Amino acid sequence: MRLAELLSRDINNEYVQVEGFLENRPLATGKQRKLDVGKVILNFFCKNCSDTRTFISDETLYCVGVDKNHISIDCVLRCSGCNTLLPMWFLIESKLSNEDEQNRKSYVYDSAPYLRIIKRGRKLPADIILNNSYDAFSELIDKAEESYRNGLGAGAIVYLRIVLEQVVRNVANEVRISLLDRNNKRKRFKDLLKEVDEKCHIVPIEFSENRYRLFSDLSECIHGNCDEKTSLEKYSPLKILVTGIIDKIRKNQEITSALDALNWNTGGNGE
Repeated sequence: MRLAELLSRDINNEYVQVEGFLENRPLATGKQRKLDVGKVILNFFCKNCSDTRTFISDETLYCVGVDKNHISIDCVLRCSGCNTLLPMWFLIESKLSNEDEQNRKSYVYDSAPYLRIIKRGRKLPADIILNNSYDAFSELIDKAEESYRNGLGAGAIVYLRIVLEQVVRNVANEVRISLLDRNNKRKRFKDLLKEVDEKCHIVPIEFSENRYRLFSDLSECIHGNCDEKTSLEKYSPLKILVTGIIDKIRKNQEITSALDALNWNTGGNGE
């Protein structure tokens, strides 16, 4: 595997072996070197193209030495549809291979180092988002993912709670459920969620009995009742539950549209 192939993958904790790219020459801290390691290829949703596009770097990348086990890599990706530019930065870490554990000579500059991405940074322009899977909420989900990848657990969960609140209020407006109580004050979210779910069944049945607990757990992380490590551990399952509600609403809408197309909602026999 060439280095560009690793950079084109999603971040995970797995170290993979790549072809050497520093020619067995250490790169001093702060020193820069050109790399010929192939093109980085990643997919993003481009608003200019109104579609998911492939973003591709040039053949030449640039790396900066950090220490014998770490380098940073800079590149600029270009949209294959409209040429919109996307700057990106990677922090790469090496690990000793099993064969080298005793002599401890497996470093980033070796002929076949074991590497992983430990951080990936990008400055997304206004016309690029990570994906468009969640419609109006895609950008908020993107921000949650970016915060999570940067180790900001509470920050990531803030965005998830904003999504949950907006989703429930949007559905309430669509079905004409008032956001205000009898005293003309904003309803408690717990009461609004219960009213919306009982009418529209937006919470997946797997956790419908604990629908408010989702909001409660999100709030607990935000208000400092969880340390950052716990917030990071909770992020992924909480995200699954929040996006599960979005998916459930979308499925409800698809089923309603299908029933309308068959004239089943009006008592017709579809003939």
